Amino acid sequence: MKFFLLEGDHYQPMHQKHYFPSEEGWHEASWFETALDGFELTEIADLKVGVLLCTELMFTEKARHYGRLGANLIVSPRASGKNTNNWEAACAMASVTSGAYVLSSNRVGQSKENLPEFGGIGIAYAPGGKRIGSTDKENPIKVIDIDIEASRKAQTEYPCYLKY
Repeated sequence: MKFFLLEGDHYQPMHQKHYFPSEEGWHEASWFETALDGFELTEIADLKVGVLLCTELMFTEKARHYGRLGANLIVSPRASGKNTNNWEAACAMASVTSGAYVLSSNRVGQSKENLPEFGGIGIAYAPGGKRIGSTDKENPIKVIDIDIEASRKAQTEYPCYLKY
């Protein structure tokens, strides 16, 4: 699973998934393997962007790593089920530990085998853990303003400034 940037006709790999679940409906551990290094930032215009693909969002040390690199934005596309409690918590903690905005989209619908049923909610958090928006079936798009200075400031505050 790869995440990439397409600018005009220029293709740039950004991230390849490193953490793969293995359970009913999600057999990624047997389907994929990682060939690329990971968890580096990509600069897009003035933004420094990190990627956490789905399950990777659950590992706050990766969000903290991106914050240490100066990320303003962490994107986390996912294909997860209907229960969003863990994803809300993971997005909030990623924004707290990184000082970055965290945007997470989700697949909608059902797999061919009717397992799993994907949740469809997208979530947006500002630096520091404040939820600033979401999407769902009735509201499929949400526009978020990214304040780069707010992200930089958050990265100088607790808990981001702590040494580890």
